[in-house]
Amino acid sequence: MLNTKKQVLLLVPEISLTPQLLERIKARFTAQGASIGCWHSRISRSEKATLWYDILHGKIDILVGTRSALFAPFPVLGLIIVDEEHESSFKQEESPRYHGRDVAVMRARLEGALIILGSATPSLESYYNAISGKYKLIELRKRVEERKLPSVSIIDLRKRKRKLSQQEKKGTGFFLKPEELVSEELKEAIEKRLERKEQIILYINHRGYSSSLQCSDCGYVLPCPNCSISLSFHKNLGILNCHLCNYSTSVPSFCPTCRAVGAFKFLGSGTEKVEEAIQQMFSSARVLRMDSDTMKKKGAMERALRAFGERQFDILVGTQMVSKGLDFPHVSLVGIVSIDGLLHLPDFRASEKSFQQLLQVSGRSGRGSVEGEVFVQTRTPYHPAIQFARHHDYLGFVDQELEFRKTLFYPPFCRAILIRFIGNPEEKVKFMAEAFTKEIKEALKDSNAIVGEPTQAPIAKIKGKYHYQLFIRCQKVMEISQKLKKLIFVKESEMGINIRLDVDPQDLLK
Repeated sequence: MLNTKKQVLLLVPEISLTPQLLERIKARFTAQGASIGCWHSRISRSEKATLWYDILHGKIDILVGTRSALFAPFPVLGLIIVDEEHESSFKQEESPRYHGRDVAVMRARLEGALIILGSATPSLESYYNAISGKYKLIELRKRVEERKLPSVSIIDLRKRKRKLSQQEKKGTGFFLKPEELVSEELKEAIEKRLERKEQIILYINHRGYSSSLQCSDCGYVLPCPNCSISLSFHKNLGILNCHLCNYSTSVPSFCPTCRAVGAFKFLGSGTEKVEEAIQQMFSSARVLRMDSDTMKKKGAMERALRAFGERQFDILVGTQMVSKGLDFPHVSLVGIVSIDGLLHLPDFRASEKSFQQLLQVSGRSGRGSVEGEVFVQTRTPYHPAIQFARHHDYLGFVDQELEFRKTLFYPPFCRAILIRFIGNPEEKVKFMAEAFTKEIKEALKDSNAIVGEPTQAPIAKIKGKYHYQLFIRCQKVMEISQKLKKLIFVKESEMGINIRLDVDPQDLLK
């Protein structure tokens, strides 16, 4: 495309993937005279204005960016590459709700451009499009330079004998000992890698220290006053924080229900707790934590990735931002501290997302000359997502999952629409959702759409407002969504609540 004087757009799902990719694109194409730009939400308004102008006037040959880069004014766009196309972060959850991958496919069609969707774990929708002939399927069956895939060991946490360690009191909290968090097998594997001067990545999909604070006397869990989730404890800041509305408060000295003093214990684990446990176990190891708490400052992510790539750190502890796309040749061990929370979410995509996460995290190991190894700690070792990921068997997982989706008529065998009803008080939202659902069923009675019943959202209250939702499955989504839009525009003002229409929803929890 560069030789034909056309522009190239390379999309990545998250900002964390831009530094390393941008560096490699520059190393590969700058010598050929290509001008390269980078677009994401953390660049300043003035930088965006300059970049926008340069793209419009053909001064940028390759643009690397997150989903909003899709709307850059390319005059001669020839190629779009969507890297990690399976990632749900390509979907914008706020209005306008669009899926970056799908908009990229449409823009390529409108521009007459070529589009490449790349992933080691393609979404079921994209893979189904490929095997049904809508897309052309190109398979890479071997790792670069014939490197072996990492071996995967499953650690069944149910079989471990719980060591009743003495409760360690620190202020008002009960803190787990490191061995309660990191299994003996994973600990030994880390020791071996540290002795050999190799690097380790430890993954856990939760930031903070713990996911909830519970009174050990009466069992009361401190909730967010604005949302129907528990407050997470952030030890470094010494606060309880809601990860939905960002409400924060200090840790109370006594239980507000039973008035017990110093009876709180911290349940669940986050990146802070894993970091602390590792530092206690391996005092000489240099540990780096990467999550949205530590990567807030501009350039922090680039500096952290560069430092780890230059081997200034031995162990990287992080959330999903370390699980994909990153390439560190000296990482020979990946430890998945916990995956169970993701496996059992009330979402038909839970198994697919867990499998993708497992395989993507595993792929960070053994990317250099040293053979890689992966340890997965779980209490559900025989879950299909874990077993298929253990054998790196994408096709086996897809065959089983497609059969399940086909039987129940879920995407990719249909299109999905989620209607959310949001407002106060809860009784009004519930009543309006039920009344509106009756009108929807009447309006769609001749359309072969499957309209469910309105239910309370899995996270029922967010930012002080109650959420109910209605799930619809259909074949002709344009026809259905147009009818729904007309109904919503009329009814929303009458009802006095907010109604959101989300086509192809990626998150059914809230």
